[in-house]
Amino acid sequence: MGLLPGFGSAAYKGVLLSTNAQPGWKEARWMGRNLTNSALLMGCAELLAPSALMRLTQSTAILPIAFVVMLVLNVIPLGLLFANLKPTHARLYTREQQWRVGVFMIAAATPIPLGLMVVSGGLPFIFGVVIFLLTGTWVIRFVYVKISHTSPLGI
Repeated sequence: MGLLPGFGSAAYKGVLLSTNAQPGWKEARWMGRNLTNSALLMGCAELLAPSALMRLTQSTAILPIAFVVMLVLNVIPLGLLFANLKPTHARLYTREQQWRVGVFMIAAATPIPLGLMVVSGGLPFIFGVVIFLLTGTWVIRFVYVKISHTSPLGI
């Protein structure tokens, strides 16, 4: 039942295409793809936590596989988005700020959740995965939303 609205949301490109018209986001050709892929990834993680909490063995056996695949696939648009926005970041932030935020975003959004999933599929590890993933993706979104607010017109 949830697939139809999910595909409809992913197919609607009005919001995703409008990002290309915003100051600071003009070079972010991969932003829409990253937002779509990370939304699917977060949905998978958010379904994994209640299924583990309710001890639904069938979904708890399938969802970690889907989560790991989505997590690894998320690295591609995220890396390409970083590459697209590198000149904009260089104009807006110091090198130290870029490294600090970049390392946190990459670590919290990919290797830490992946490591926790590989180490154990227990409930505390799954909640740790969800917390790190959501924190990392929220920081990524905060940084990219802030770009359009801090960029002067014409960048």
